[in-house]
Amino acid sequence: MSHFHYRAITEAGALTSGLLHTTSQTKATDQLIEQGLTPISITKASSSSGRKLNITWFKHRIKANELVSITKLLAILINSQLTVSDALTAIIEQTTNQGTRSCLLDVRQQVNAGLSLAQALAGQPENFSTSYIATVKSGEASGQLGVVLTRLADYMQTRMRNRKQIFSALLYPSIVLAVSFVVVIILLKFVIPQVATVVMDNQGQLPLLTRGLLSISSTLSQHGQLILLIVGLMVLTLGALYRISAMRFLLSRWLLDLPLVGTFLRAFYAAELCRTLALLCTSGVPLIDALTGSKSVITNHFMQFNITAITQDISAGRSFSSSLSQHPVFPPFVLRLIASGEAGSQLVAMLEQSGKALDEQLNNTTQMVLTLISPLTTLFMGGLVVMIVLAVLLPVFNMNDLVI
Repeated sequence: MSHFHYRAITEAGALTSGLLHTTSQTKATDQLIEQGLTPISITKASSSSGRKLNITWFKHRIKANELVSITKLLAILINSQLTVSDALTAIIEQTTNQGTRSCLLDVRQQVNAGLSLAQALAGQPENFSTSYIATVKSGEASGQLGVVLTRLADYMQTRMRNRKQIFSALLYPSIVLAVSFVVVIILLKFVIPQVATVVMDNQGQLPLLTRGLLSISSTLSQHGQLILLIVGLMVLTLGALYRISAMRFLLSRWLLDLPLVGTFLRAFYAAELCRTLALLCTSGVPLIDALTGSKSVITNHFMQFNITAITQDISAGRSFSSSLSQHPVFPPFVLRLIASGEAGSQLVAMLEQSGKALDEQLNNTTQMVLTLISPLTTLFMGGLVVMIVLAVLLPVFNMNDLVI
């Protein structure tokens, strides 16, 4: 699929322009004629690196919580029998963020030009994911856009809440570790050398702990810039390797194979996939299209590879459950639920139950981590402080013994 910029004349004689998402210029022309427009010019959007840079870095991105609010309000307005254009106008009037306002104005312009809401949203892939657009498209096709948007907003809110819980679980230990690292560096660079100088001037013998920390301090002082350079080069190298598809695949698989982290990540991605599939299938999207759309919410490349393989299996006539058994995407209990749902024509219901069960499992795990992480980080930081205090005080005690 490609993007085509067009300029055309409406039936009222007004000049309009916009963006179409289709496979060829001929089909773009046909779409415009079907919408009652007279094409003036149709040009394919540039795919040069400069164009990609412009789209990626300079186009406004709507924040997740803002998109949830917009989706909820759009659902309420459409359920109140407003047209899509009028609903967008109402949202635009109360939007204070100029970037978001500009994005919505562009969507409304496309809708007023005759495009469907899904087609208008497809022109802004940086703000609206494949699954979001597929859900809107199915809602328009079924005539239940308001209901589908309400379901979509609830799904997005649940997804955002789960991500915030994980972020909260990681935030506190990250701050503690960062502060501990800075404190240790300052003590090693300034405090330990001063104590060692005083003790050695008084012909005292440094304890083993103090000598060890002093050796680390000396290494940091003499080779600190070299160490920083090496670390920087390692980060740049890893970043360059991550751009290689094969390396991303291997890293993604390695993360999922880690003892504790991998189990948590598998449950997290499985919950995301179950919720997305349930949302899309409930909205009337075929399973194959739902799987394709669900890939956009999964950031793990190994999981994406398996979803693609499952999609190909289903296209070849294989059942969903049998394909899942050959690809490590879901935990075993989810496989049983999906197999049962598929056999009883209750696949969507089983996907919803699986998503809820995985969400509950993730919430319990997150709460347990939050409960344990506070005392563990306190013990860690306390241990560092005790070690450094001992390294400072032991030489002083030895000096007192010498004086006595």
